[in-house]
Amino acid sequence: MEKSCQKKTVVLNNTAFILIDPDCSTEAVFRNIIAERGGEIIWEAEPPRSPDCFVDMEIIDQKIFAKTYSGYDVEVSQEDGQIAIIGFNK
Repeated sequence: MEKSCQKKTVVLNNTAFILIDPDCSTEAVFRNIIAERGGEIIWEAEPPRSPDCFVDMEIIDQKIFAKTYSGYDVEVSQEDGQIAIIGFNK
């Protein structure tokens, strides 16, 4: 992945959580939050619907929260990248 495509990177518990700039892909569903440990990708979070992508990510109280282009607020599991929808704003 090109470093210029990394929009935001946060390190938590020896894992880098990386938000990739949505403009770096033309895919309908862009799994643009990834977890990387030791230089290897361990998971890619999938947005809740298609077409969609993540536009922001933040860590609050050791938890990962993200927003999607279509308006979903989600919590992302650090363990496997699964998401839980916690709200919708549009």
